[in-house]
Amino acid sequence: RVNKNRVKGELKKAAWKRFSNLVGNARSEDELLAHLRAVLTLTEIIALEKRLAIAILLERGASYRAISRILDVTAVTVSAVKRGIGTPPKRARP
Repeated sequence: RVNKNRVKGELKKAAWKRFSNLVGNARSEDELLAHLRAVLTLTEIIALEKRLAIAILLERGASYRAISRILDVTAVTVSAVKRGIGTPPKRARP
């Protein structure tokens, strides 16, 4: 479990900049995955893949039930991703 204490200030900004550079500098999917493996656990990568796949399946018109079955996720997870699609990101608390 991750505790709810967030990284703050300049360190938070630097961390996201590093992540952005990591993703932006990847020249292929394999290189991107290698970069992600350096900073994420396998479980975190799988969760990210599933959430990205949920967005794709929703855009293709798949039902919640179909998505849940295909990806082995709950309808609550599908709903959370759907709420985030097309919604401007919330501003982070300082």
